[in-house]
Amino acid sequence: MERGRGREWWLERVIEQAAQAISRKNLRFVGSPLAGERAAILFSLIASCKENLVEPCAYLRDDFTRLPQGPSDEQLLELLPDRWLQAHPEHRWTIAEVRREERNSVS
Repeated sequence: MERGRGREWWLERVIEQAAQAISRKNLRFVGSPLAGERAAILFSLIASCKENLVEPCAYLRDDFTRLPQGPSDEQLLELLPDRWLQAHPEHRWTIAEVRREERNSVS
């Protein structure tokens, strides 16, 4: 991590890089089997966020700050994207709707 930059910056960077990797579909270049497994978990979380209309960056930021605290099994269930969105409706992902409206207005 670069000096002078907080954990928030680092987390944003990790999420951005994961999203770029997904869009380029370059999973074969992850570097090692362990890195591949970790990338698959992260990509799965991002895909689940998109499926449940949850803003991935806000969701992952909240999860990554809560997980080191060692949540209980019940608290882990609350971290699933669909349940998380119920507690954080302000982070409903609307980009798909915006793009759909843009495509319809152009047509």
